[in-house]
Amino acid sequence: KPTSTSTFKGKSIRVFPAFNPLTDALQAVPITLPMGDIYTAMERGTVDGFVQTHTGFVDDYSWHEVTKYAVDQEVYDATAVILVNPDKWNELPADVRGQMRDYKYNVVDPAMADYYEQLMSDKWQLLLDSGVEAVTMSDNDLFLELAYDSVWDTIVGNSPDLGSQLKEMLVK
Repeated sequence: KPTSTSTFKGKSIRVFPAFNPLTDALQAVPITLPMGDIYTAMERGTVDGFVQTHTGFVDDYSWHEVTKYAVDQEVYDATAVILVNPDKWNELPADVRGQMRDYKYNVVDPAMADYYEQLMSDKWQLLLDSGVEAVTMSDNDLFLELAYDSVWDTIVGNSPDLGSQLKEMLVK
């Protein structure tokens, strides 16, 4: 049962690469596998656990059948992006670019946040109803500190100038 960050030391954890810094900070062993292989890896003991959202946990992948505990802590959030060719973007009038930015920040982002908050709440409840036990770690503050510091260390390490600027803009 994961009760503290030390629980993960030496454990094999299935991750996707964005979680490698956290896994390393927890002194666990990151294992990269396709999502479709998680069930078998858990069933056979190839991995001790996995990092994944709870969307699809029960109703798409049946991971509840091979999982006893889920750490009750959100770590990273995603956002919706709108990608535009820079040459085409620059051809748009400034007021149109401003309207598009405003629409993204004031309409798309809040709608996505509301949608995912409800979806995650529903899927979390489905996970709990399936028999997986929610666990809160005794050193949850340390867990969050490791999660954020490790990823920022990686970003800044990979690109000292841009990484530092990005961190300064985003971390308050």
